[in-house]
Amino acid sequence: MEVPTTKFTLEAPAGLIDIEARCSERKAESITFTNVPAFVVYDNEEVEVPSIGPVLVSAVYSGMWYAVVDDVDTKHGIPIEPENGKKLCAFGECVKQAARQKLPVVHPENPEINSVSIIVLRSSTRDKATVVMPNGGFSWDDPDTWTGMLDRSPCGTGTSAVMALEQAR
Repeated sequence: MEVPTTKFTLEAPAGLIDIEARCSERKAESITFTNVPAFVVYDNEEVEVPSIGPVLVSAVYSGMWYAVVDDVDTKHGIPIEPENGKKLCAFGECVKQAARQKLPVVHPENPEINSVSIIVLRSSTRDKATVVMPNGGFSWDDPDTWTGMLDRSPCGTGTSAVMALEQAR
């Protein structure tokens, strides 16, 4: 640890992240980081989702490709609440699969990064959001596969994706 500032680079799944810690008395008092670039390629594109209907989806890169859906509570009748976990997972996985088919994405520097990986669902008041992470295979013909896991904790790449989307608007 170096006082007053310690700098280092962390290798993360999203890429190399520059970290800066402001230090005093052998403790970090604050930490900032420079995340990987984040950018929007689609904003509120209408995607027809089987069994759901039309959904406005944004596609944002921030370490991976995110699909972002706003206003799931008011536009789709699914408040972001624990009791709606199963509905949110099914909705999110179906939208993600449809977005993969309808919104082609390719990272400009790495063509192997070419598919939406994860989805962010946001409330109309923007005070609640959740990420739906897949937990198995998916088949349009088998609703039992429309599952996932919810993550309500903010992460660096997801937060950066949402910030890039807000900035682009």
